[in-house]
Amino acid sequence: MDEFLIGNLGSEKILTSLSTTTYPLQFISQFQQENGITKKSLPNVSPVLNLLDLHQIPRGDLYLNLLTSLKKDLLLKINTLNKNELEKLLEQTFPYIGFEELQEIPMNVMKRLTPEVPVAFLLKLAEAEELYEQCPIEVKRQIWIVNEELFKEKIKPLITQYIEDSVLIQDMNEQLLLSSSTTTVDPLFAVSHLPSKRRENNMVLQEMVELFGKSSELYQMFINQVKRLFSESGNYLLCNLRAEILMAIHDKSISEIYDTDASHNIAWCLDACIRDNTLDARRIKEIQTNLSSSVHQNSSILGDTAMVFANPIAVNCIVRNILIQLKEVVKRKQIPKDDESIKFLTYLLVLALKSHEMIKESKYKIPHVKKHILQTFYPLLATQILDDITREQTPTTSLSSSTANASGGGTNPANISSTNLNSSSSTIIKDTVGGGINSTAGTNVNKSSSTLLSMSSSTSPVLEPTSLMSLSEFQDLENCYLKYEVCKKITLSYIINRALDKDLLSVDRYLKFIYKLILQDNNITESTPNTTIQSPTVSSVDTTNSETSNTTTTTPSTATTTIPSTEDSTYEKLSNVDIYNYFGNDFIQSMVSQVLQVKEQRFNSIIIDSFLFKFRFLPFIQKQLIRYLLENHSRMSQREFIHFIQKLYNSVLSTYRKQQQQSTEGNNNINNNVNKKLWDDIVHSTRLLIDKTSQRYNEKIASSLFEFYKLNQKQFLSPTLTNQQQQQHSQLSQPIDKMVSPTLSSSELISTPSSASSVLINTASNITSAPPSSTESPMETSSNNTNNSNNNTPMDTTSDSNWD
Repeated sequence: MDEFLIGNLGSEKILTSLSTTTYPLQFISQFQQENGITKKSLPNVSPVLNLLDLHQIPRGDLYLNLLTSLKKDLLLKINTLNKNELEKLLEQTFPYIGFEELQEIPMNVMKRLTPEVPVAFLLKLAEAEELYEQCPIEVKRQIWIVNEELFKEKIKPLITQYIEDSVLIQDMNEQLLLSSSTTTVDPLFAVSHLPSKRRENNMVLQEMVELFGKSSELYQMFINQVKRLFSESGNYLLCNLRAEILMAIHDKSISEIYDTDASHNIAWCLDACIRDNTLDARRIKEIQTNLSSSVHQNSSILGDTAMVFANPIAVNCIVRNILIQLKEVVKRKQIPKDDESIKFLTYLLVLALKSHEMIKESKYKIPHVKKHILQTFYPLLATQILDDITREQTPTTSLSSSTANASGGGTNPANISSTNLNSSSSTIIKDTVGGGINSTAGTNVNKSSSTLLSMSSSTSPVLEPTSLMSLSEFQDLENCYLKYEVCKKITLSYIINRALDKDLLSVDRYLKFIYKLILQDNNITESTPNTTIQSPTVSSVDTTNSETSNTTTTTPSTATTTIPSTEDSTYEKLSNVDIYNYFGNDFIQSMVSQVLQVKEQRFNSIIIDSFLFKFRFLPFIQKQLIRYLLENHSRMSQREFIHFIQKLYNSVLSTYRKQQQQSTEGNNNINNNVNKKLWDDIVHSTRLLIDKTSQRYNEKIASSLFEFYKLNQKQFLSPTLTNQQQQQHSQLSQPIDKMVSPTLSSSELISTPSSASSVLINTASNITSAPPSSTESPMETSSNNTNNSNNNTPMDTTSDSNWD
């Protein structure tokens, strides 16, 4: 190949020659004649050169324009060359790929040779980082095939970004609520949550799909990486990614990839089930056919299929349909273990929940449904469902009537409904085998004295629910909940379902069951309440519900609910408990979302006061409680609001300091990034809370809130401030009791700190001057007037934007 004096080669030639010659001017003239355009080399261009010289056009400009023109012609010519000609041209031009002016030529040649670029050239590009970054995506795909490490470096940040996406996490956590809903959903909302729309709007997912092109090799490398991360972390959002990436490729009709994935047909069918939110007989049959044809014992395909089913959205869809099928079985007075649909759906759920174990241990064995689930857990749940159906059909089963009768000595509607259940419940239970089920539970309903209600505290809302469980049956339910993940998933979904149906009796019963179960399982003894404190619930009851407005009369003196004043140390012990062994973030967020939707005091008391507030030392629950406070602060009395602030931020401050200490000691866990994001969200929500409610308190009565502000003061600064303004603000060394609202403009934030301080001081005097016995303080009246004046505009709490 001819040698061209380009780049370093040319400069070294000139440098060497000039340093050795004794006649430099003569060398320069000779070099120009040998390498430039002259009358001798191109006689026909002599007139043009003379004309350019007359116009004083530098030869450098001439050469640059000639290079641009010739390169343009060559790039057009490349599109017409065959493979052999392209390989020859690549060999001639590749040595000059490092020159910006010539780089486009070899890059286009390799782009045209895709996917048959010689490996030698790809390896050279992989070794040169700058050249690798400048390669077009078509060339990079070929480099990734021969150098998998570069591909992993590319996809790891995208996978991390996907599973830490706050919008996706919010969507996943709300799926338990959405999939349990039996009411009509707003059409626009339903369209936005269609699987295909969700994938289309996820930019990270679309970017990952773009990386593959039509390369099944890259797709398989990606799937292997996802499986490896899943085996290490157990994060089920990776299962969501496994299913969604396959269906995103399906959406783009890239058959070259999805035809190579054995789980494609199952994922496609399951995606349709998620879209319709149902698993009917036809879909079940279709899934059965695909499973039997593609999944074999000891085959890795079983692990891929299990990950597709372990997608949190798919799991919720399966659980929902199990509950629907159980209800149908109850109505037909059949036995759950004899229903083929229930058995197959349970098998799918077991397969999904075994996915992590399969992938981690690389042991692909078809799982089996335990008899205890079919013969013990399902009859217990079916009995409860039968109780629910009967109470729904009885017009006197409202909570208010139950409360009134229980306190007044009247007939308890729960007992009325239970007398109608004898024949039906005995039909469900009498044929069950093993598991310690009491076969007489259906005929001796009224004799069940050991009920879940007995776990209620004396100051909780008075509930007298029907209980079809004896003590042994209660123990069976406890064992199933702790031993089988399937039972836990179904029970939590059932609680959400009852919350959506506003069945406060069942919700209260099962939340207390879970709470006592956690205490017993971790040997935690709850302190005996000796005093009562004001409950952090909404004082005004929403009487718009047609079922309760005619039966309940609430006065200011009775509207306030009290909760036991147990020691914080008892609840702080719960912070050391892994509550995700008992329920997950999706359950927590779904319950809070339902509370915010219903906006009823009794719901607040059951879910917030009597359950979530007991776990207030856990960061995610703190975040959800702040979310609840942001939505409901305007409906809370001053006394209730201040109490909520004090208790909540005492817990937030304690947890924050504890985690800071662990971080200092170097005890960071693998979820450090997630924890940091969670605390950033708590700080952001606290800032919004201060923004909306700063006139209702000062440092004296909300010291923990202000202390938390002080520890995170930099993050509370307004994002509109410049760096110089932030420095000026920090130089003020403003005392904490002079904190201003973050909504003030930059100029107000810098120049008028004292004015904001006076607002808080005046507020404090109004608050502290309120008589202790008053239901509504003067400050509350003022704040309520302010809130009422703003009721015409929606409250911007952004509470649903970052929930994990």
